[in-house]
Amino acid sequence: RRGLIPALVTGLIMGLLDIASNAYIVNVFQLFLDYIFPYALVALAALTKPLYDRATSIDKRIAVLILGTVIGGIAKFFSHYFAGIFFWANQADFAWGLNEMQPWLYSFVYNIEQLINQQ
Repeated sequence: RRGLIPALVTGLIMGLLDIASNAYIVNVFQLFLDYIFPYALVALAALTKPLYDRATSIDKRIAVLILGTVIGGIAKFFSHYFAGIFFWANQADFAWGLNEMQPWLYSFVYNIEQLINQQ
């Protein structure tokens, strides 16, 4: 709504609030991939603001809002996904008895489940 810079600042503030409320930090790289980058990456949705401003009908505006939401959501998902591959790849700690699963697939399944359960 306000553009990329305000969206980035809001995302960084949300990441800091998430850190303050329930962070589990392994190292500084994981901190960035799991807490700082995901919320800032949601700000990529603001890249669709020029399209929104030029939209001439409500249907086009809704489509642009959906597009921005998908872009920001996918970027946030991949940040968590890569954190899962790099920092949470200990198969002995996998949830749901999925210890035989490859870390890249487990991270995908786990993060999709987290995304679904945020609803």
